[in-house]
Amino acid sequence: MRLRELGMSIVMILFGVCLLSGCRGARVEVSTAPSRPAPLPKTGPPPHAPAHGYRAKHVYHYYPSAYVYYEPARGRYFYYENGRWKIGVTLPNHIMISVGERVIIKMDIDRPYIKFEAHKKKHPPVKLKKRVKVKTRPTPKKIVKPKKIPRARRR
Repeated sequence: MRLRELGMSIVMILFGVCLLSGCRGARVEVSTAPSRPAPLPKTGPPPHAPAHGYRAKHVYHYYPSAYVYYEPARGRYFYYENGRWKIGVTLPNHIMISVGERVIIKMDIDRPYIKFEAHKKKHPPVKLKKRVKVKTRPTPKKIVKPKKIPRARRR
């Protein structure tokens, strides 16, 4: 009988522990806002299909006359010097770019110079035509001084 009472007390203790541990971990949250479906992840075209700019993650300003790329998002220049492509936050003094001649290129790679030959062919450097001298203001007319009239002599 004693063994039976001992077994029953062990079962009751385990039941009490399970009951208490189950109540402690339960949490209930109530929301009054209307439920919205979770947004679907954006999916693009498959890799073999043309993306038409969908995968473009990097925007570059390409300056054809200097063969320079500029990435405004990161503030970096990519330029060709001494047979190698270099990256910097400023350009060397001997490389000059003209702001008005830039071409905006969107790419899905972080090294634009990989497709440099295609960009060079598609966007050739601008050749300057014969420079025209522009007058900023008219030249003043030559002022003619009146001739002196001789005075009459008195007698």
